[in-house]
Amino acid sequence: MTRAADDMEFRAWVDRARAVTTLAAAERLGFRPAKGHDKGNERAGPCPNCGGNDRFALVVQGARKGLFNCRGCGIAGKDGVGLVMAVRRIGFLEACEWIEGPRPGADRSPAAARSDGLTPGLAEQQGREAWRAGVKDCPY
Repeated sequence: MTRAADDMEFRAWVDRARAVTTLAAAERLGFRPAKGHDKGNERAGPCPNCGGNDRFALVVQGARKGLFNCRGCGIAGKDGVGLVMAVRRIGFLEACEWIEGPRPGADRSPAAARSDGLTPGLAEQQGREAWRAGVKDCPY
């Protein structure tokens, strides 16, 4: 595949992961709304991170749709990928993989196992810094 096709495939994979709703991600993480808190604009129940009773809430409708927060452990965010990152304590690409499956071209990814001695975390950090700096062929 060409670099452009690889980039398009990677971006489509990320977009599919980002399209997963916060509620769908929470349910996949084991969240079930408490009885009586499963209707309306918000869902509340035990936190998928700390398990605290009725501390976790997420907005499923309206202008604030997707927001989540736990009054117990303090996780908060605005989308399904962010929720997976917070609960599983993983980075963005790992959260996308958890949601959407293996990333396209994973063997060429800087976060994959490398022969140049970089750890996956360091490789991902360097990739993010390159992306912020505007490097054209950065995979992030």
